[in-house]
Amino acid sequence: MDSRNELLEKILSAIAGSTPAITTMVNTRASVGNSVLDNGVLGPISITGAGDDALPPPSTPQPATGGSYNNYVQITGFTPILQGGEISTDGSETTILSGGAGDYRSSHAWLDISTSANNNVIGFIFAVQKASDGLVHFGRRVTGERGSAQDQPTNISGGGFLPDLEVGDKVTLWAACSLSADLTIYDGDIGLEMACPAILKGL
Repeated sequence: MDSRNELLEKILSAIAGSTPAITTMVNTRASVGNSVLDNGVLGPISITGAGDDALPPPSTPQPATGGSYNNYVQITGFTPILQGGEISTDGSETTILSGGAGDYRSSHAWLDISTSANNNVIGFIFAVQKASDGLVHFGRRVTGERGSAQDQPTNISGGGFLPDLEVGDKVTLWAACSLSADLTIYDGDIGLEMACPAILKGL
């Protein structure tokens, strides 16, 4: 048997022995958001301006309360839309359950939002409160848009990967603005799904 066939046998053996992990992956997903039709608007959410259009997130992990968040505010009060597999959500936090360790991705993330200040840059970012240390670890890249007109809805959308999530980790969404303002969220939908179970990584 040559090396190519050995590699193929190894891959097929790994897949055959990983059916439960693959089933977990395709079933593990959650979505939160808001519906004006069902719930009315979410907010207003008062945010102190960061004074910087780039809206840099904290460069080091922060405590869950009382930390230095670079004027980012956690968004709470979303409504759970769906959840299944090894993940659960209460709308404000999405928690990785037993058997759910692995890499995740945001399959979709969009919000229809307005700001009370003209020409205001609004940014959103995922953060993970790690079960291992209790600290909030912020993402490195901000998804943002300039709200050019006061109190006029603007659509902000994005996505990304959240690698190496562990059991008990909590995924949250945070917002910041370049100018101090009240934010109002209209309709929105933010999804999270497993991309690769920890047991399959490195095959």
